[in-house]
Amino acid sequence: MILEFDTRGNEKQLEASEAWANDEVFEIYYGGRKGGGKSYLGGNLIFSDALTYPGIHCFIARKELSDLTKHTIPTIYEVFESWGLSKRYYTYNGTQNTFTLYNGSIVYLLYAKYLPSDPLYERFGSMQMTRGWIEEGGEFVEDAYKNLKISIGRWKNDVYNLAPKLLTTLNPKKNYIYRNVYKPFKNNTLRKDTVFIQASINDNKSLSESYTKNLENTLTGAARQRLLLGNWEYDDEDNSLLESYDKILDIFTINYLKPGKKYIIVDAARFGSDRALVCVFDELKLIDYKAYEISKTTDISNKIKDFQIKYRVPNSRTIVDSDGVGGGVVDEVGCVGFVNNASPLEEEENKQIKDKPNYNNLKSQCAFMLAKLINNGDLAIKEGLLPDKEKEMIIEELEQLKRKEDDNKLILIPKSEMKDNIARSPDWLDVFIMRMYFVIKEPDNLLFNESSAIKFKLSDIAGKEGKVFCTATIPTSGENYLCIIISKLIGNIFYIIDVVYTTKGSDYSAPIAIIKLKESNVNRAVFESNKQGLQYIRDLKNKLNNDGLIDVSKTIHVNKIDTDIDSRVLMQSAFINSNFAFRNDVQNNKEYQEYLIHLFSYIKDKAANYKDPANVTSAMSLFFRNSVT
Repeated sequence: MILEFDTRGNEKQLEASEAWANDEVFEIYYGGRKGGGKSYLGGNLIFSDALTYPGIHCFIARKELSDLTKHTIPTIYEVFESWGLSKRYYTYNGTQNTFTLYNGSIVYLLYAKYLPSDPLYERFGSMQMTRGWIEEGGEFVEDAYKNLKISIGRWKNDVYNLAPKLLTTLNPKKNYIYRNVYKPFKNNTLRKDTVFIQASINDNKSLSESYTKNLENTLTGAARQRLLLGNWEYDDEDNSLLESYDKILDIFTINYLKPGKKYIIVDAARFGSDRALVCVFDELKLIDYKAYEISKTTDISNKIKDFQIKYRVPNSRTIVDSDGVGGGVVDEVGCVGFVNNASPLEEEENKQIKDKPNYNNLKSQCAFMLAKLINNGDLAIKEGLLPDKEKEMIIEELEQLKRKEDDNKLILIPKSEMKDNIARSPDWLDVFIMRMYFVIKEPDNLLFNESSAIKFKLSDIAGKEGKVFCTATIPTSGENYLCIIISKLIGNIFYIIDVVYTTKGSDYSAPIAIIKLKESNVNRAVFESNKQGLQYIRDLKNKLNNDGLIDVSKTIHVNKIDTDIDSRVLMQSAFINSNFAFRNDVQNNKEYQEYLIHLFSYIKDKAANYKDPANVTSAMSLFFRNSVT
């Protein structure tokens, strides 16, 4: 039996066939437009191998089984007919979705639909296949592709000295193929074992003129750009809030955002119908999450509380969508509720502008802010945090950041339209939108205003006269921080010039404290503690005396903490906000940075975490003011 692949003058199919026969080529990506002969190519390559090499296993994969039945199988029969292949050479089993050939070879028809029981598509990775074909690769998520790929080359390849091969036929789609194949192809950096062949409707000489004209008359907008013109750089709509598709891809690779305050953002399932997402952000970087396909309010509330303990996030920096069951979560946790249709917030940068942006509601305002940050490269996701399926979902959902046409207001397209576009609720997009609430509005009960705080560089006050003071709180257990701050009083401003802030033991902290006290020429120091912390101070003074630093030792005065910390902080907060200055040149001083983060995270309620910076700073404020009076 002679098997001849008649390309009917299609040079691109011939090029793909030559790549299939080249042992140095592993992957072939073919297509890029409607009518390029993709399915006919795949059917010829897979079944010619299966008929040539007895007993091999190949697969043909599509996202939906129904598409295999309606579209791929008819093309397979078309290939058989071109070869004059009768039914005695093959058996099709519609139950097992297999073609078993007369020589023992099997071609498996696989559907790569997402299954909650197998979210990473690991069912494919354990298969033993010789070669394979992914049909309509633009519909696949990367996890499915990866596991199909690793199944290849594991069945009788060594028997026939047969190189593993994976054919992917496709139309333009901004998914993993765009990132990993099209962009490198365009930039001439594509892997040597990978071939990309852009086929067009004009390459397929067997298409009727009426089919071509029908496509030209029917396809419009993005569909015309993708399916007819083969444009990978298409823009779905002119109303997109994002500058380019690449701006979305950047969020997965950005690594320059600095750590800082943590936030918990929760998209609770609306009446239990959508997925629930509980997410943790380090500033504007997503660093942890938990997804629930089905959930109760108690599940979500308990996870929020777990994350709050793990990352020390107060209720004032925890927000939950109040619509649907989210309102119950807000009540259970006591956190901030996000009301989508609430009035827009006052934006700091627009306070002095006469013609302010006119948003229709809070959600639209936050969506426009999200687009701004993405365009500026200010949003990121921790590398390795998400499986590929979640990445693809995020990419699709961020593409829904579009403006609804309106001459008077800035309006995000409605959620119902987004659901129609992507066939699901845009839960990830909702999370990122709600994160913007804290970009626009910091929590109300933060006592110390970081944005308006006085900032300075150490060089700014070099050579200026002033007395140097020190206050410290010594922990009574290893769970708390030892916090020492050193301040220089110049005029009526107290410049915090150095900090010791650590949970490490005295073997680390005592020598550091001695060095800083000596180098800073401290005029007076007040150390506060209770219980065993007092012993730490006595040991420190003894070491100073033994080292001949008696003058330094004499500057240290010891106070027992006998006042309520929260009350003292509250009483001194206004004075600190107006009379304390903090360094902005401490990029390499992690302890000073952490001190600032925790100070500006202090909240009024009794459950506030990281009290030590606020406590020791208020102690210095009280000490100064008592000294003056």
